[in-house]
Formats: sequence, structure tokens, C-alpha cells
Amino acid sequence: MPSRGLAPVPRRGWILLAGSQVLAAATDVALSISLRTSSATVGVALADIVLLLRYPLLVLGLAALVRARGPGRNAASLLDTAMFLAAAALLFWVFLVAPAVRTGGVSAAGIVPAVCAAAGLSVVGVTVRIVAGDGERLATLLLLAGGVLVGVVADAAEVCTRIGAAVASDVGIGGSGGTASDGRDAARMVSALLLAAAALHPSLARSGQSAAVPAVPVRDGLRLAALCGLGLVGPAVLGVQAGRGDLRDVRVIAVASAGIMLLIIARMARLEAEQRHLAITDGLTGLRSRRYLDAEMRVVARRARRVGSRVGLLLVDVDHFKSVNDRFGHPAGDQVLTEVARGCSW
Repeated sequence: MPSRGLAPVPRRGWILLAGSQVLAAATDVALSISLRTSSATVGVALADIVLLLRYPLLVLGLAALVRARGPGRNAASLLDTAMFLAAAALLFWVFLVAPAVRTGGVSAAGIVPAVCAAAGLSVVGVTVRIVAGDGERLATLLLLAGGVLVGVVADAAEVCTRIGAAVASDVGIGGSGGTASDGRDAARMVSALLLAAAALHPSLARSGQSAAVPAVPVRDGLRLAALCGLGLVGPAVLGVQAGRGDLRDVRVIAVASAGIMLLIIARMARLEAEQRHLAITDGLTGLRSRRYLDAEMRVVARRARRVGSRVGLLLVDVDHFKSVNDRFGHPAGDQVLTEVARGCSW
């Protein structure tokens, strides 16, 4: 039962996430069966199908949490999500989709990685939307985001390994599948542990609370560092591809880098607008501050002198306001000011 005063836990979202974990376990079972039978191709194909069925459950479950946390739209978090998606799309294309398409062509080997990449990007977008949104950074949501993202990376590594194995078999080179398989198993174990910790954390009871926009923005150094890192994704990918002597995707890298930079500029412009709004707005009443009044009066006075018009100023005074504070306390006085401000906002 949720605590009194808290919004109910979005059970549907958590149930869908649990279902996605069941399908993830079923994927491992399908791969294990394929290794013990002679029909390995059928087993791998079955694992791919189960893996793809997992992603809709992930997206729907995460979307349910997003709706519970913030039913409205927040432009800042949407910009953050778009930047992460652009960077992730660039990485998926260069290191996953493009090699798969060039190796497998129009076949299961070329199509399945592209579909997995699209599904993974959807999951990444919704996950970042949860973390980048306003409101309290609940430990259960951070653990959930970490578990989901680690799982998506493990799935991408699974597909990349198969692509590498296919290329190696074409040229007659053996691969180190054992070490890669151990790393993927470890990543999936970490993902499962993080998701279990998210489901068991006490802050789960507050995961259904609406994330109200704070009056003062949180100084999140980690978010700023992440945004700076996103701006370096394009140049880093270009450097890696240049070192490998593969510049076939240079146009894609250039377009994605330009898109990320435009999104960063838009995010910084919005941040500047938010800071200006906070500088000229009273946090209690929502009215313009004394600093704004002084600056605006100079502008209005100059305009009036230029056109030869008059200026009027209406003052509203609250009689005996000090007695309200003395008798009922400052919270009551704040409430009085808020009601007066609401009445004057016409």
C-alpha cells in the first residue's frame, strides 16, 4: 500500500518491465538450447524474435513511468532526450547498423541488427526522458535507468559480436567468442541486479509522484558534463573511424554532429531564458521583481518622453500586513501575498 499523501505506484509500468526481464531470460534460454542442438540457426533466430518482443514491453513500461512522473511536456528534458538520441543513433549506425547492412544486405543478418538498433534507440530515449525530467532524482529511477541502459548495451554487443563472427567466417579468421560471451553475461547480470535493486528500493513508493517543475533549477554538474560529452561524440567517432581507415560514414557523422551542436545551442538558449526569468520574477508570488520594475520604468519613461505621452503607475498596498505576520506567522503572510498577487494578475 502506498504511503498516505503519495501518488499510487504505477504498477502497470513495473509489471511491463518485469515482463521484459522474463523475455530477456527467455532469450538466454533460446540461445542455450541452440548450442545443444544441431539447429543453431533456428535457435539464434528464435532468440532474435524473443529479444525484439522484449523491447515493446520495455518502451511501454518506461512510458507509463514517464506519464506518472510528468503528464505534461517539458521542453528542456525533451531537448536533453533529443541530444542523447542523436548521439546514440550515430553510435548505433556507425558501429552496428552500417556494418550489419554491408555484411548481410537484405537478409536476416542485415535487417535484424537494424531493427534491434531502432528498438534500442526507443528504449534509450524513454529512459533518458525519465532521468532528464524535472523533479526529485529518485534512487529507484536511477537504478532502473542504469539497468535498462546496461541491458541495451549488452544486446547491442550481442549483435555486434555476431556481425564480427560473420565477417571473420567470410575471411576465414577465428574469433574470440568466449571472452565476448563472458562480458555480455556479466553485463546482463549487472543489468538484472540494478533492476532488482530498483524494484526493492524504498523510493519505489514515490515513483508515481508528479515531477513538479522546481522554482529554482537544480545545479546538476553531472548533466552539464554529460551535455559536454555529447558534443564530443561526433569528433570522437570520426577519430576512431579515421584511425581504422574507414571514412564511408563521414557524411553521416558530419550531419549527426551538426544536429547535436544545434540541439546544444537550443538547450543553452533555453537555459539562458530560464535564468533571465528567474532573475526578474519573484519566487513567492510569481510577479515581476523590483529589479525588473526599475529597468522597465526607465524604458517606459524614455518612450513616453520620445512620443510625448504620459505614464501611469498603480500601487497596491496590503494594510496591516505586519500584524498578519506577527499574529499568524510568516507562512500565513506568504499566503496573503500570494492571494493578493493572484488578484492583481489581470
